[in-house]
Amino acid sequence: MPSRREFLIGAAALSAACKTKSTSDDSGDTGAVGAPTRPAEPDPWDGLYSVDEVLFPAGVAAGDATDDGVILSTRTSADAVGLALYRADGDGWVEDQLLDALPVEDGGLQVTLDGLEADTAYSYAFTAEGAQSRVGRFRTALGTEGWRVVTFGATSCLGGNEPWPNMSAVAAERLDFALLLGDTVYADGADNLEQYRAFWTDVTALAGLRDFNASTSIIATWDDHEVENGWTWAETPNIDEKFEAGLQAFTEHLPRRQGGGVAGIWRALSWGAVLDVFVLDCRSERAGEQYISPEQLDFLLDALSDSPARFKIIATPVPFSDYQSLLGTALVEDRWQGYPEQRAAVLDHIIEAGITGVLFVAGDFHMGQVCRVDPPGGAGEGIYEVLAGPAGSFINPVALLAETSEQWVSFVDQWNSVIFEADPDAGVIKTRFIGDDGEVLSEIALNL
Repeated sequence: MPSRREFLIGAAALSAACKTKSTSDDSGDTGAVGAPTRPAEPDPWDGLYSVDEVLFPAGVAAGDATDDGVILSTRTSADAVGLALYRADGDGWVEDQLLDALPVEDGGLQVTLDGLEADTAYSYAFTAEGAQSRVGRFRTALGTEGWRVVTFGATSCLGGNEPWPNMSAVAAERLDFALLLGDTVYADGADNLEQYRAFWTDVTALAGLRDFNASTSIIATWDDHEVENGWTWAETPNIDEKFEAGLQAFTEHLPRRQGGGVAGIWRALSWGAVLDVFVLDCRSERAGEQYISPEQLDFLLDALSDSPARFKIIATPVPFSDYQSLLGTALVEDRWQGYPEQRAAVLDHIIEAGITGVLFVAGDFHMGQVCRVDPPGGAGEGIYEVLAGPAGSFINPVALLAETSEQWVSFVDQWNSVIFEADPDAGVIKTRFIGDDGEVLSEIALNL
């Protein structure tokens, strides 16, 4: 039985799909000489012991890597664990750190490591009782002046299609980092921490998310399903308790650096001179005409102005684009378009300040897409947005019915995750939508 959300999106698509008839293709050879690519990494490290997935049921995760640090996490039934960290060195791996007797609390732990080498691959495993977790791998960010092609991934909305083979396919690429853009877990109906943890236990036991988390450093935000479908501060019963429990479970399974706001989610991460990532929280601060808090809005505008990076990636769990021609006003409260003053503030700032290299990367709409954030003649017609996913949730009928146009560059109507290749010399970000079979569903190069 479709939800109100599914029904409205489908109805809007059926009524508007015939409005877009022309085609547009921004892919192809730019003719620019590209930046250096990442140095080759050794073959995967095997670890020290045999893997015990009963002792370590959620695998491992690395979060928010910087040029000298990272946060590593696992869930385990052991009382204390060790950590083996190895560093890439030529064709092999060398011991970097061996930590012992790390205390486990409430079934898990997170370890913040500092003093690592910039732009370097690391492998790690947690150990206990003569066994280990699966091996994780991450790469530290580029140093301040670092300059090469940066390859990252993104997906969202894991509501079905288990075990998300498109995520496993992308994980095999050993990306520099990856974005989880929200609705990673569908914890609707949970009321307390134990129940939220149970939902996370289920999803982290599945191959797609386990592979994704173990393959690289994750940069995560959330949307609504991590707490409850469509939740609001004003209308959802017991929301204070659900919010705190949902946030704790989210944080336990997807480690991140503390950011701003009531959830501590909005934050910025740097990958040298190549790109900065601005992570937004578009759920926790909604109130009336306010989509995000004034503090978060100021953070974004100031960070965009201050960024010296060639590319500025705005990771938003919900789309920024003007969907009037596809959806009209259906579900307008669930995207930036429903909050025109704050949307205009962001767009006007980018344009008036002459900020270049901006790319919005979003989830939530259950379709893959490349588009311009405004139709022809609009202020944002020269700025692009990429919708990544869904990895598993139902496919939005818009992707099945609508046609491309000057604004709507591409639709992907299959489960997917996305790989981005950001080349700072060429000024191009290539996007590849990867399907469940590992094949490329769509490929477009964006000149930014």
